[in-house]
Amino acid sequence: MLEGANLALISVPGEFAAEEARKALRRNLHVMIFSDNVALAEEKALKLEARERGLLLMGPDCGTAIIAGAPLGFANAVPCGRIGIVAASGTGLQEVACLIARAGAGISHAIGVGGRDLSAKIGGLATLAAIDALDDDPATEAIVIISKPPGAEAAARVLARIGRSAKPFVICFLGLDAMTLPGNARVAANLRDAAALALGRKDEGADAGAGETVTLAPGRRWIRGLYTGGTLCAEAQIVLRQGGERSVSNVPIDGGEPLPGGAVTGHSLIDLGADEYTLGRPHAIIDSPIPRPRWCCSMSCSATARIAIRRRSSPRPSPLRPQTAPSSSHRYAARRATRKTMTCRSPS
Repeated sequence: MLEGANLALISVPGEFAAEEARKALRRNLHVMIFSDNVALAEEKALKLEARERGLLLMGPDCGTAIIAGAPLGFANAVPCGRIGIVAASGTGLQEVACLIARAGAGISHAIGVGGRDLSAKIGGLATLAAIDALDDDPATEAIVIISKPPGAEAAARVLARIGRSAKPFVICFLGLDAMTLPGNARVAANLRDAAALALGRKDEGADAGAGETVTLAPGRRWIRGLYTGGTLCAEAQIVLRQGGERSVSNVPIDGGEPLPGGAVTGHSLIDLGADEYTLGRPHAIIDSPIPRPRWCCSMSCSATARIAIRRRSSPRPSPLRPQTAPSSSHRYAARRATRKTMTCRSPS
């Protein structure tokens, strides 16, 4: 083992990840499990063992973390600063971190907990441990929590823990707007709002594109989206729903509709980072899967209005829009139905 190391990063096929993580915990190491396709029961057992040992277990399926300025996994190089992030979403963590960096601020730590951590079965075990760590960290002055809608009991535990902190929190539970917050917390409707609130400012670009229209060729109606992260895909579904539009997806949000037989129809939003596309192959961020032939036909059909291709953002200013108006807004993209491609800047 590397002398002085206190964290192990596990990146092996999912069926072997739990055993390797268990070995690391028993050597008194914090653990980041990059691997996906780990059984839910194994995840809970590992997180309970980590809690008993006073260790942090990030993941499984934790693709991104930034610990004391060191980027792990699919992490961009962003400045160190006063804002901490806890996220059950790799793409959500990365997007908010990049938007904060673009605004000239920085990140103390960004802790991924795995996409299932706030589910009813896991109960927010890693999220609570991460909040404890950031609450005790003198370099962290404000904390952002990012997730898809959590289980009711997990949410209650997290909100109760937040209420015991003296630090300000921003909570972005995508698709969940109605909740009773402690006095030190504010709710963000989307990832861009979360970054703006953490910075202590109003999101000047939040309503960009509202009321604008785009003239489309006759018969062109549908938005077709390809994403390399489930949170980005979920955010787009939420925006379409808020606009009164129905969409289908391979990772439908609560109350959403699945792709019928895997076929693209209507507004279709596809997460290429979903487990079915990463089993036995690299994640779509570094090796995008070849679209199925029927996808290609559907994407290019005469009824398609615009194709949205979303990858993780870069902390560098976007050439597409001014730096003061971050390029992450799905609201802007969906309302204008623009085509835009975001690229990921890997750490050197």
